[in-house]
Amino acid sequence: MRGAIWARGLTYLLCFLMVFEGPVAAAGLGGSNWVHHRVVGGDFNAMGWSSVLYQPFAGARSVGELLAQADGSLKPAVDWAKDGDGLDWSASHHRVVVGDFTGDGQDDLLLQGMSGLASAVLIPGPAAEHYRESVQGPFTAIGALALATHHLVVGDFTGSGRDDLFLQAKVLGGSDGVALSGPRGGFRALASVFDGGLLGLRWAEPETAIVAGNFSGDGRADLLLRSRAASGTEACCDLVALGASGQPERIVQSWAADFRGADWSPADSRAVVADLTGDGREDLLLQPRTPGGEVSVLLSDASGRLTRVADRWPAIHDGVDWSDETYKIVPDRATGPEGGGSVLLVPREVGLPYLRAFFGADGALLRTEAVNAPEGPYGPGGPGSGEAGSGLRS
Repeated sequence: MRGAIWARGLTYLLCFLMVFEGPVAAAGLGGSNWVHHRVVGGDFNAMGWSSVLYQPFAGARSVGELLAQADGSLKPAVDWAKDGDGLDWSASHHRVVVGDFTGDGQDDLLLQGMSGLASAVLIPGPAAEHYRESVQGPFTAIGALALATHHLVVGDFTGSGRDDLFLQAKVLGGSDGVALSGPRGGFRALASVFDGGLLGLRWAEPETAIVAGNFSGDGRADLLLRSRAASGTEACCDLVALGASGQPERIVQSWAADFRGADWSPADSRAVVADLTGDGREDLLLQPRTPGGEVSVLLSDASGRLTRVADRWPAIHDGVDWSDETYKIVPDRATGPEGGGSVLLVPREVGLPYLRAFFGADGALLRTEAVNAPEGPYGPGGPGSGEAGSGLRS
């Protein structure tokens, strides 16, 4: 009965959909010194290389984008006032979630609203210079897309070519669910809803960190659950396959916190899902939270299991600090010249360059190169900045 009430509440609130065309002010950034902004990465112009969007924190007034070019460089593209299109883009009002919700190979944006605020899917135009907007709210009741109730995990759970949403409860005992994207990028109804405890697992965000990945290469994303409390030989992680409706169906693989010598704790490492070998199956890069940790690259096999460590190196490596304190790692979709994948390293500190790391077909790190990009994005005096200082976080 309780699950049914949650399901009805979630379904009603996801059934709203209005579609209209609306331009977003397009103008050159005129510079790139961005302070007090959140880093959001994605392939916004279908180049295969990742671009960067800067979402304003308190004190900043504008949203800006550096778009990838055909050679992988980054150039200022568009900027707009944080409330210029009728939505407040500031991090105090929305979380920006990235996914290809229309299946056109170009990443879209979902602005997940705080309680009482509208959520919206924003679909970029061909040059990422304007957006078609599908308003998804307002969401105010329990079970909505609101930040207060659910953490959104993006993945193509049905093999449709369009990214869907897994709704992870933010409170113990809350309900989880899956919303499938429609052909125009909107989310009209829930395909699945369940209470925490399904398959004997802990699903709520306070206990478990979840990411999605197409680890088997079949076009359908699985969910990787990492316990926030497990250590040593305790069971920590589970790969879960979903059924056609988005309902979690079976556990593909489970392992302990000391598996393959990697640090699986969400407090110590950030999970980055990317096809690092170029074989069409997504792999996993564990990025240390601090400079004292290690980077681990784990490869998937044809069954979708994470089976072996392809490479490992300390966070401080060849003059680069790979830790999450210094760089936000964003996967590219393009295949590098050696046949493997690559990731973009977006700096969090003043004066550091944008970097791109290339991997071989065996998943080993080959090299790290500086990306041709404007200086910044930190420092005082740039457009949209409110005051001097730095503060970009993911």
